[in-house]
Amino acid sequence: MDSFVINCPLTGETVEITFSGETVARGAPAFRGFSCESEGPCERAGIACALYDAEGAAPFSPGDAWKHLNG
Repeated sequence: MDSFVINCPLTGETVEITFSGETVARGAPAFRGFSCESEGPCERAGIACALYDAEGAAPFSPGDAWKHLNG
């Protein structure tokens, strides 16, 4: 399982992102397979993250995911 650390622009904190490659029922389809260590705290704080917004079916694109996570 791969993981990497990014600066989250929504929270201003450094977070660890893990990519399992598994398809899950929730989350933007392009980013399914990613999990963020701050997913729970952000959800409780009402901070919406694009990694977890449902947007219909789409294939996973690692390039798009990296652009999103580093943008």
